[in-house]
Amino acid sequence: MRTNLLVLLAFCAGCSHSYLSETALSSTGVVFSPQGGPVAGGNSLTFSGADFNRGATVTLGGVDCPVSNITGDSIVCTVPASVTGWARVVISSPGQTTVSLAQTYAYGASVIGQPTFLASSLNYVNSLSQPAFALPAGSQLFVADSQANRITVYAPAPVASSGTPTTVLGRSTTGSTLPYTNSTAYAQTMGTPKSMCSYGTSTLLAVDSARNRVLVYSPLPSGPSSTPKFVLGQVDFVGEQANRGSAAIDGTMLSAPSGIFCDGSRILSRTRAIIAF
Repeated sequence: MRTNLLVLLAFCAGCSHSYLSETALSSTGVVFSPQGGPVAGGNSLTFSGADFNRGATVTLGGVDCPVSNITGDSIVCTVPASVTGWARVVISSPGQTTVSLAQTYAYGASVIGQPTFLASSLNYVNSLSQPAFALPAGSQLFVADSQANRITVYAPAPVASSGTPTTVLGRSTTGSTLPYTNSTAYAQTMGTPKSMCSYGTSTLLAVDSARNRVLVYSPLPSGPSSTPKFVLGQVDFVGEQANRGSAAIDGTMLSAPSGIFCDGSRILSRTRAIIAF
């Protein structure tokens, strides 16, 4: 909510901006872009809003963000260096109250699956739908995109905000939107992947929760046509029933596994399975 103020003006010859807004500065409606950047700083940060006064200053985590340009509805400043983490954003303007924005600036951070930190579109090409797990392996980053029934692969692992994966597992293309069906090749499709683990750069294990199994890739998969070396929890790539549809449950069966851990000699999967190599 904005509050009207009475502001005394001091006019001067040659001043290019001789007025102050009579409206109190409010954090409501103020946004900035980008929402994060490198710890080295040096990038421009642009604020959009209203009623900014000439002489306004910006700090990130208490450190000055030197203002290079300002108008009534925008401020541009140069991000200072900092350490990895989240920095409080504060705007101070002559004749107005100092405001602290609800949104913080992320140092050393990037976002995957959306072009910016505030975006939330869903198009299955360059977005994620309920991502459940992320795993770096070798030079690649694997993300369990659970609601889209796929694992998105970024190679090399991104160092800046990225929307489009290099390739996918569980789909024929990055833009496929159809859920898995019984008519597809089970070895190359997934149902609600939820977790992963790896043995260095040689083996990837992916929890395929809706199909009650764990897919084991060795070597690391390189694209949609990659076929798992074998499967845990089912006798083959066609089976998908919980506990293989049996009432006589044993340690080789899985029912909706949701997590996994492996250290090179053991695999521990939530919902019972412990396999020693």
